[in-house]
Amino acid sequence: MRYAIATLIAALLIIIGLSFCIHTEWSVRRFVEKGLRENNDGRLSKDEEDTLNSSLLTPVILLGFGNQISGYLVLRIQLADLLRQWWFAWTALSCCVPFGIAHWIRQLTPQQESQS
Repeated sequence: MRYAIATLIAALLIIIGLSFCIHTEWSVRRFVEKGLRENNDGRLSKDEEDTLNSSLLTPVILLGFGNQISGYLVLRIQLADLLRQWWFAWTALSCCVPFGIAHWIRQLTPQQESQS
């Protein structure tokens, strides 16, 4: 039972990391599109649409349209980029911690039961 719970927690942590990256990219795309539309009277050029449809937006793209980025959004972008670049470490850590805790709890349980 402990390992089933650990599996669910590990899967949940991985899904949370993935959804954070997807949500951050979506927020950045929306922010950039809003800024581009404000600067171009509501229209986007073909190059700007291609930039928005590219697979990965980086802070370098954000320098070109003249809007300031909040510190919170910069932090989210950096954290999402970190999770994307080190996805294997995030996945391993998300699996090792819950299973390590489940194993540690297993070792404590027999000692506590024998004292009762």
